[in-house]
Amino acid sequence: MKSSNKLKLFFSPFSKLKIVTLVLYSLFVAIIEISGMGVIVPFIGILDNPSIIKSNEYLNSINQTLGNPSEK
Repeated sequence: MKSSNKLKLFFSPFSKLKIVTLVLYSLFVAIIEISGMGVIVPFIGILDNPSIIKSNEYLNSINQTLGNPSEK
């Protein structure tokens, strides 16, 4: 008997549902963590070189909307 068939017999339907739910939650959390790391790198780049804000049109418009604290 294959290992996968043994596992299917070993777990109840409710346990199988819990395992699938756990795997899906784990994948969701992994995607959120990867997204978080993708935000940190550009933030560190802005901290390292603040002139990026002036050269990027999106960051510049946000900076103008919120007010530029360095000009005050």
